Amino acid sequence: RGGGRLPPQPTFITRAQWGANAEVGGCIPRATPETGRIKAGVIHHTVSTNTYTQAEAPGLVLGICRYHRNANGWNDIGYNALVDRFGNLYEGRAGGLSRAIIGAQAEGINSQTTGIASIGDNREETAGPKEVKAIVKYLAWKFGIAGIPASGRATLTSAGGSTQRTPAGERMRVPRIFPHMETNFTECAGAALNAQVPLIRRKVSRRLGY
Repeated sequence: RGGGRLPPQPTFITRAQWGANAEVGGCIPRATPETGRIKAGVIHHTVSTNTYTQAEAPGLVLGICRYHRNANGWNDIGYNALVDRFGNLYEGRAGGLSRAIIGAQAEGINSQTTGIASIGDNREETAGPKEVKAIVKYLAWKFGIAGIPASGRATLTSAGGSTQRTPAGERMRVPRIFPHMETNFTECAGAALNAQVPLIRRKVSRRLGY
C-alpha cells in the first residue's frame, strides 16, 4: 500500500432514514445478521425506474427491502449498500456497515463478497459520474477495512445454488470487483454498467493508494 491511510467512511442514508425501522410498513430483519469475510465486491442494478427524484429514492430502497424480505422470503434486503442516481449511498442489509455482513446478492458467494446496487435499470443507461464516484467510495472503504486490493483476482469457494455458475465446493478465480453476471446466471448489473466495471476497479485501486 501507498500511504497506509484507509479511505474514510462515506456518508450513508441510514436504515432508520429510509424507513426500515418503522414498526408498520418497515423492513425489520427476520434473523440476526451474520458476518463473513470480504474477498471481492459485486456490482448490481435493481432494474427500477431511472426517472425518480431525490425525494423518491428512499422509498424505492424501502420497496426493494420489503420485496426481498416479504416476497422472496429473505432475512432482509439483499444488498449491503445501494446508490441512487444522485450519488447518495444507502445502508443496505442490517448489522453494521463496517462489518462483513453476509447479504443475499450473489448466491453461492454471499459470505465472501460485499454487494452494492445501482438504483435503476442499467441495461442501456450507464451510471452517471456521481453514482460511479459513490460506488468507488463505498468499495474503497470496504476493501480498506478488509485489507484487500482492487486489482488482481480473488479465489472464492462456491456454496452452489440454482443461480450460481460454479457447482458447490468448487473454486473460482474472479476479479476483485465484478458484475453479478460474472458468477451467476443473470444479466445484472446490466450491459451499460457492466461495461463501466473496469473503470470502477481502476478508480477504487487509485483511492486505496495501491
